[in-house]
Order: sequence, then C-alpha cells, then structure tokens
Amino acid sequence: MKKNNTPKRIRVGIAAIVFILITLAFIGLLQPATVLLKIQAAPSLMKTIAAFSVGTLVTFIVILLITLLFGRFYCSVICPLGISQDIVAFLSRRKGKPLPKHLAFPRAICLGVVIGLLAIGWTLGFKMLDPYSNFGRPFAAWNQPKAAVVEKSDEAAAEKDDNDESEEEEKSVAEAKIDVPENNCSKGCLLSSYGIGAILPVIVIIGAALWRKRLFCNAICPVGTMLGIVSRIGLFKLSISGKCVKCGRCVKACNAGCIDLENHRIDNARCVRCLNCLGACAMGAIHFGRPVAVQQPAPQEDAKPMDEQHESRPSTPYMAKRELLLSIPVGLIGLGVSAAVGKHYLKQLLDAKTSAVSAEGDDEDAAEAKPQFILPPGAGDVSRFASRCTACLLCVHNCPSKIIKPSPTGYGFVTLNLEDSHCGYDCNRCSQICPTGAIIPVPLAEKQKLRIAQAAINYKNCKVFRDDEPCGKCAEVCPTKAITLRKTGAPKLTKDLCIGCGACQAICPNKTITVSPIPKQEGVETE
Repeated sequence: MKKNNTPKRIRVGIAAIVFILITLAFIGLLQPATVLLKIQAAPSLMKTIAAFSVGTLVTFIVILLITLLFGRFYCSVICPLGISQDIVAFLSRRKGKPLPKHLAFPRAICLGVVIGLLAIGWTLGFKMLDPYSNFGRPFAAWNQPKAAVVEKSDEAAAEKDDNDESEEEEKSVAEAKIDVPENNCSKGCLLSSYGIGAILPVIVIIGAALWRKRLFCNAICPVGTMLGIVSRIGLFKLSISGKCVKCGRCVKACNAGCIDLENHRIDNARCVRCLNCLGACAMGAIHFGRPVAVQQPAPQEDAKPMDEQHESRPSTPYMAKRELLLSIPVGLIGLGVSAAVGKHYLKQLLDAKTSAVSAEGDDEDAAEAKPQFILPPGAGDVSRFASRCTACLLCVHNCPSKIIKPSPTGYGFVTLNLEDSHCGYDCNRCSQICPTGAIIPVPLAEKQKLRIAQAAINYKNCKVFRDDEPCGKCAEVCPTKAITLRKTGAPKLTKDLCIGCGACQAICPNKTITVSPIPKQEGVETE
C-alpha cells in the first residue's frame, strides 16, 4: 500500500509559512506579520485577563474549539517554539523514542503553578514557561545592537553641523548626574546583560528535543498541557486499526513519543498532530477521524494461546487513566500553593524591584519610594506592568525609535531609555502589538495626551546661559508646546503640558533637559 504523505506535507507547508512570518515579525522586518502573534494561546489568555476585549476572548475560544475538534494542531502549526523543535529534530535525523513514563505529574504541577500565579495577577509562570515568549527573547540579542548602532550614527549625523561638543562639554554632561534606570540596557551591554538569560532556556529546550522529541511540550509546557486536556476528549482522534503489523515505523516518525504500539494505542493528549505517522505507515493502519475499533489480526501458527495473550497483555491504558486521575489533585495542590505563596511575596518583590528609596539628610522618616523606570505608553504603573509583562520582547523589536529596552536578565519587564531618542508623538505601535495586554491598547489621540514621564530643566547647563548662544531646539521639537522660549531665548517649561516623550532631552546639545520617571501614567490637557 502506498504511503499517504499528503496530510503531512500540507501541515509542514503551513507550519513553514507561519514560522517564517513569525520570525520576520520578531526581527521587525515584516510588521503586518505581527497579526499572527495575536493568535498565540498563552498571550491571548493573558490579554483576556489583563485587558479584556471580545477579540482576544474569541481568539482563545477558537483555539480551544479547534483543539477540541481536531487535536493539538496548534502545537505543530502555530506555536513557533514547537515548530523549532520539529525543525531541529528533522535536521538531526534522530528517530523518535518513547517519552519517559509518568509525565502526567510534572505536567499537572507546572500547569497548576502557572494558573495559580496568574490568578493573583502574576505572569511569572508564563514568563518562564510560555513557548511564545521564550521563542521571542533571543531575537533581541540579534536585533538590538544593530539598532543601537544605527541610532547613534543617525544622531551624530543630525547634530554634526549644529553642535560640535568639546571634551569640556562632555565632562559637564557627566557632572549633571542624570539618573538613568539601572535596567535600561545601554548600547554596549546587550549580550552581557540579557543575551545569555534569553538564549539559555531555548538552548535547554532544543537540547531536550534532541534527547526526546517534544519533551518540553509534553512534560513542562503549560500551554501543551492545557490543550492536551482538551484534546483528550476531542472529537476526531488518531487511532490504530487492525491492519497494524507492528513494524515500528510510526513510533520512529512520531514527534511526540505518544504511540504505544504494543497496545495499539495513541495518546491523543500528548499527540501534537505532526501527522508523521500517517506518512510512515505503509499498511494504512493509522486513521485520523472518529476512533476506530481495533481488530486483532488472525492468530498465526506461532501465536500464543488466547489465555496467555490475555495474561501477558500490559495494563498500560489502565495505568494511564489512573495516572490522569491522580494528576488532577496534584495540579490543584500546585495551583493552591502557588497562589498562596505568590500572593504573599508578590507585593514585596514588586516593591523591592520597582522603586528606589531615597531620603534627604539623615532623617530616615523622610524616605519615600520614588519610581525609577519609564514605561511604554499604556503600561500604567510599575506594579501593574511588572506583574503582566512576559518579556516576549515583541515591542522591543518593533519600536521604530528603538527606545524600548529589555531587563538585564531577559525575564524582567521592559522599560524605556530616552537618552538618545524619544517616544514618537505619532506612534502607538507598542500598545497595538502587545499580545498579553501588559501594554493596554491606547488610541493615538489618547496616547498623544498620555504623560509617561516628566521633563525638568537645569538652566546652569543651558546653551543660552552657559555659552551665551541662541538655541531653542527643545521648543522646536516639543509636540505639546510644553516648552516655549522666553524673550531672552531661554526655555520655559509648563509641566502640566509635558507628556515626557523625551524629544527635548534627546535633541538638547548640553543635556540641559532631563526626563524622569513618574509613579503612574496619566492624561494631560494639551493645547
């Protein structure tokens, strides 16, 4: 019988197109492809919770319905990290091997912990284990240094004719003591700061795939576990008919190690629907659709008597059901413990990592928490944003101004660095493409009136006073007219109109103007 490779080829073709488009979207070379990133399972679930919209809810429900009907096609066609593991397995030419037994318990624990943390508003679990976010982080190590170099060269070209700063001027800038958030990664620290933290998890996952195909997907991944629960009760499944001669080709081709050939059984909860088994079976014994009854082949001359066959038959299906039932309370325990412990430590952790304490003089009672991070427009405040950002770094790759920077570890929330550029007045791209709702979608008209930071002027460094030369560049670029010029030519700042975009700071030749973080983003009444 001729092998049926058509379903596999269709699946591979679609997966290849999706993988290329998602990769280009993360690199920032094809912005329309970011639409595909909005149909990822974990981000759509988190966005439904963080910034509810009918669209994200429908997306998540559609993913579940497709899984309920046809199984985990999402894992082999849409998930970029899953497709990456298949590519590595194909290139390595490794034959499929059964996965280790008793994976139901670690799967249940991981899912329980992730959902428990999410229930209290903490995305730490998804941040560590979400396949989408883990796939996106390594691209920043490739993309950001290039952007930084272009940024620097563009700035130098723009200011070359207007301002030729001397060594003394550079020294005065250093003495201005401009506060910059510690985790705002500057131009030279990308690989040393977050590159290793971003790439290492992917290397571990790929290494696990070389040892056992799709080990991460079926042992740890909370998305895979969640979809596996739905797929187990699905309508259309893969099953083995009585035509099977136990040649083992399907087992070798299986990407998920989910075929139990001895018992004529396919674990549809772990099956990622790669459809390799359909193409590998020369007897046409593997069927996709409504499960078919297994018809045992007629006994051969050397076959064992029926009573001996019955005694020697493994009880794997029954053990699998028992393991499934036992995994439910295990997962619930993980959910409860993570929610209780996470709630206890979340506030302390956020307070320690998101604010700097300062005091004037020796009076410790005068100490107050001051924000030290400038956030993307739509992030709200640090506590909210830090608990929802999964550090997928999609906004980092697609920011036109390249001012969004990752955290030093690669797993913290992103921040803005307005040292060399500014937040575009006519741009709200980061809020539109954020897949998790950490950055709430903000219409452009609202974003133009949203204060994300606050500017301040240090007049002693102003070119008008220090060098007795006219300038006025800050007033020219201020989009809200918060900076105007006095009769003397000196700048005047109206703080109520300032949105903290950083355009004035970026263009100021003497670094007279600095932009500082604010506790919470708020709207302003611009002229």
